Amino acid sequence: MVSRTRLLSAIAAAGALTVTTAGGAHAATGWQQEPVPVAAGNILALTRVAPHVSWAAGFQLRQVGKSMVLNPVVLSRDDRDAGNGNDGHSTPGTGQWRQVPTPGDGLATRANALAAHGADDVWVVGDNDVERTGAYGTPIFTEHWDGKAWRTVMVPTGPDVLSANLLGVSVLNQHDAWAVGIEQVVRGGEDQYPSIIEHWDGKAWQQTKLPVDAASLALMSVTATAPDDVWAVGSQNRQPVVLHYDGREWSMTPGLPTPEGGGEFNTVVAKGPHDVWAAGDAGRASGPLVAHYDGRTWTSVPAPGDGEIFAATQTPDGIAFVGNNRETGAPYGQVFNGRTWTDLAIPSQGLYSAQYGVLSEGGKLTVSGAYDTGEGQPKPLMISADVRN
Repeated sequence: MVSRTRLLSAIAAAGALTVTTAGGAHAATGWQQEPVPVAAGNILALTRVAPHVSWAAGFQLRQVGKSMVLNPVVLSRDDRDAGNGNDGHSTPGTGQWRQVPTPGDGLATRANALAAHGADDVWVVGDNDVERTGAYGTPIFTEHWDGKAWRTVMVPTGPDVLSANLLGVSVLNQHDAWAVGIEQVVRGGEDQYPSIIEHWDGKAWQQTKLPVDAASLALMSVTATAPDDVWAVGSQNRQPVVLHYDGREWSMTPGLPTPEGGGEFNTVVAKGPHDVWAAGDAGRASGPLVAHYDGRTWTSVPAPGDGEIFAATQTPDGIAFVGNNRETGAPYGQVFNGRTWTDLAIPSQGLYSAQYGVLSEGGKLTVSGAYDTGEGQPKPLMISADVRN
């Protein structure tokens, strides 16, 4: 599988639903590139923090002497025509992405994910600053916005941890948030990559116990609908895996699709405990992997095209999935309304592009990521289109 490599570096089952590819929703039209104040880098995540305010997070590449350095970047956009911004940083009425200054701007690390429970409760999570320190046991970078000020909260790691990455985050309230990721641990002269799940209790991040050997897991994404309904997805021994937290403990979810060529889930979204979607990659021979949970069973949902899915979001017309074709670098984008699939017709950018974030805002869909122009540095991708019927 490629997701672990992608994220740790800088840059059909029984009972499957029957679907067609005739459009139910209207295909996105008029895709436009949105300028961002980042010359080189990758925008990995998007979220809505208020009715008119969106945030994005990722990393930028800067030349420092003869070296390229990674720094976290957080962006904000207020899409109102008039009024006062309520995120404390964006300029109202412009509809442009602007950089949000945070305490982590100078760290040699990335922002991999962000999530919000309103404009006064936003978490950004990333990697440890091993590039600068070169030391074992370096804590993982996270930061929190409470509506007035930023607070950096470093997550402790063990003395044998070389690198550590929080790859997904979900926020229920200021006293309840979850993050998942992977560590690189050197034990007995060998590298291991155990997964971690961290819980924020309002005071500190605490690592939680996993239901299986952490070294067998690669957790990529997490979503919480309630304190007793949290989902984490990824892979275990090259097969897709879903973990569930019931308010007391984490458990493995049985009955998942098992692609013959192996597979993994990269993203999970939930409307509630009886409507959960997981998506990712079913291997080179099979293409996209999509599964749905209805409160009783997980069902495989055959998806069209050839690509791997990195992000998903709810839209008025169904669930939107985005990613890219691993062979050609062409964008992958589809919306599923429960019966039919509609191609989003995301335009190609540069020689190769990867779509890592997606956000639905009423009738507008925004996709973020990076693209390669052949100049040696990834360019940040931020495009949007009207998807209203």
